[in-house]
Amino acid sequence: MRAITSLSRKNKVIVYSVVIVLGFLHSASLHAEETINLSGTWRFRYDPIEYGEQKGWQEPGEITWSPMQVPMSYNAGSESWYSGIGWYRTSFRVPAGWSGGHLFLRFLGVNIRCKIWVNGELVGEHRYPYLPFEIDVTGAVKPGGNNWLVVKADNRIQDQAVPDTNWDGWWNFGG
Repeated sequence: MRAITSLSRKNKVIVYSVVIVLGFLHSASLHAEETINLSGTWRFRYDPIEYGEQKGWQEPGEITWSPMQVPMSYNAGSESWYSGIGWYRTSFRVPAGWSGGHLFLRFLGVNIRCKIWVNGELVGEHRYPYLPFEIDVTGAVKPGGNNWLVVKADNRIQDQAVPDTNWDGWWNFGG
């Protein structure tokens, strides 16, 4: 997970990263910067038959999944050769003083594709591994309240993607 940052007093950024999931929430003005680190113990679940969305795994709330330290690839554990979908979820609080500005979720990279939900609302998708990106989550985050961040990561190699199915010896670590 990465962080929440601000380029001005009214613009805040939530930063999140999932390749090696690493994160912080931080607010920066032209003169100062605050950071809330989102690294730590998240909840994780494999989704080999791809039914998580149908089951509502993106919805906010406590779910009993396996704990996973973030940053971490879901291939770092006992399922080191798993190719497919993995779900990460955590909760976080944004200071009430951050209301009124723009909030962004920043990823340092997700391998390979991902969907991101904040408080049950799909806020964005990304399809390019190892590249940083940002998503405006201003309307989904509740400053001063509890917020849920859910990331569905998919490390399956596909045709017409980078890397594609013609790469020999390539392994995509997921997350």
